Amino acid sequence: GVMAYMLLSSHLPFYGKNRQQIVSRIVHGHYHFKGRSWKPVSPIAKEFVMALLQRDPGERPTSAQALSLPWLDGRQGAEDTSCSAD
Repeated sequence: GVMAYMLLSSHLPFYGKNRQQIVSRIVHGHYHFKGRSWKPVSPIAKEFVMALLQRDPGERPTSAQALSLPWLDGRQGAEDTSCSAD
């Protein structure tokens, strides 16, 4: 999830002014899709990242399940194929 977030936005999903703030954001699953880097990213790509960044490991897809999610298996429409090109 973190790698997908970084590849699509060129940013870390969890950030803070200090280690305690970063750990708190990780523990609580606080991240966002704000900023210019997320504007060209399709909703279906964001759904993929959200699925991978589930706080509860039991709720995250397995690698096989992740490969079958719409953004990776090509089931999205032509209008949903965008991702960050920067």
